[in-house]
Amino acid sequence: MKELIKIGKLYGLLMGGTAVFITVFSLFLAIVQPAWSRTPTSMMGQAASISSRFFWDMVSLEVPHMKSSKEPHTFTFGNVTSFLSKLVLNINPFDPITFVGAAIPGLNENGMILLYKGNSDPHEDYPIDHPQPDDLPDTEAQTNNGEAAGTPVPEATPGQGPEASRQPETTPQPQKNELPKRVLIYHSHNRESWIPDLPEGTEANAAFHPTKNVTELGTRLGRNLEEKGIGVIHSLEDYNAMYGENYKGSKSYQYSKKVVKEAMATEPGLSYLIDIHRDSGPRKSTTKTINGKDYAQLYFVVGLENPNWEKNQEFAKKIHTKLNDKYPGISKGIYGKDRKQGNGIYNQEISANSCLIEIGGVENNEEERNRTVDVLSEVFQELITEENKG
Repeated sequence: MKELIKIGKLYGLLMGGTAVFITVFSLFLAIVQPAWSRTPTSMMGQAASISSRFFWDMVSLEVPHMKSSKEPHTFTFGNVTSFLSKLVLNINPFDPITFVGAAIPGLNENGMILLYKGNSDPHEDYPIDHPQPDDLPDTEAQTNNGEAAGTPVPEATPGQGPEASRQPETTPQPQKNELPKRVLIYHSHNRESWIPDLPEGTEANAAFHPTKNVTELGTRLGRNLEEKGIGVIHSLEDYNAMYGENYKGSKSYQYSKKVVKEAMATEPGLSYLIDIHRDSGPRKSTTKTINGKDYAQLYFVVGLENPNWEKNQEFAKKIHTKLNDKYPGISKGIYGKDRKQGNGIYNQEISANSCLIEIGGVENNEEERNRTVDVLSEVFQELITEENKG
C-alpha cells in the first residue's frame, strides 16, 4: 500500500510539474509571439543576414584545419547571443534602442526587412528616415514615412497648378521626341535635400529645399541614359507648390501615382519606373570608398503590401547585383517595408519594373552623389539593353 502511495505521489508531482511547465512555456510564447508573427514575411530577413562565412565556419567546427586565423569566427558569444536575441525577442543586445522599442508598443515595429544585403557591409545597417509634419514652411517641404495607401488625393489649389509646379519633362529637352520613351524618373519626396548644400546649422530632419533637391539626381540620371540611347521622361513635379494648402505629406505617393499614370497613358512604351529619394542616415553609414574615391551608397525599397512584390524584388535584385559586381559595396541592399513604416506599396503595383532607390544620405556631398548616379546609369543601360535584345 505504501508503494502505491509513493507511486501516486510521484505521478502527482510529474503531472503538476508538467502542468507548470506547459503554463510557463505558454506564457513565454504569448510574450515573444509578436516578434515571430509581425507579418507573413517576418523570417525573410534571416536569409540575408547569413553570409557564406557562416557555412564555412560551421564546417570548420568539425574540420579544424579549415579554420582561418585571419578572420574572426562566426560562432563567438556575441554573435550567437545577438542572433538568438533578435530571433526570439526581437532585441539586439548591442543596440540599446531596441530595448526601448521593445518596452514602448509600436516604437520598434518599423516594418522593415532586409531582403538582400550589400556584399561588403560589416553589419545590418538599417536605413533612417525622419517622419515630417505637414505644417513645415513652404520652403521646407515635408516628407512622410507614415503614408496611408488608398486615400483620396485632393485636387490642386486653383492657380497653383502648372504655374507653381514643374511638369514632367523629357531629359534633355532638345531631344524631346528623338528616342522612344522607356524610362520614367520621378520623385515622390521631391524636396529631399542635403545638409552640405543648405545653410549652416540645418538639421537632418529639416533638410528640404524647393530647388536644390533629389530632382538633380534624376536630371543627371536621365541625361546619362539619353546619351546612352535610352529615352527618358523625368517628372519635376513639386507637389508642395502644386497642391498649396491642400498638400499633405502623407499623400506623397498618391500624388506621384497620378503623375506615373498620366505619363504611362501618354507614353505606352514606358516600362521602367524609378522613384529616386535620399536617406536620412549619417555620412558614416551612407558612404563607401572604392578605389580611393567616395561614393554615396544606395539601397532599394520594396513594398511588401503589393501582392506581386516578389517581381519588384527581382527587378531590384538585378540592379543591386550588377552594381555590387562593378563597385563592391555601393549598394547596401534591398529592404522590404510594409504599412507599419511607410506606404507599403510605393506605386510598385503599376509595373514589375518599378523600384524605389534611396541614393546617399543627408550628409553626402554633390560629388559623391554624382559618382553614384553615373554608376547607376551604366547599370541601367546594361540591364535595359539586355532585356530588350531582339
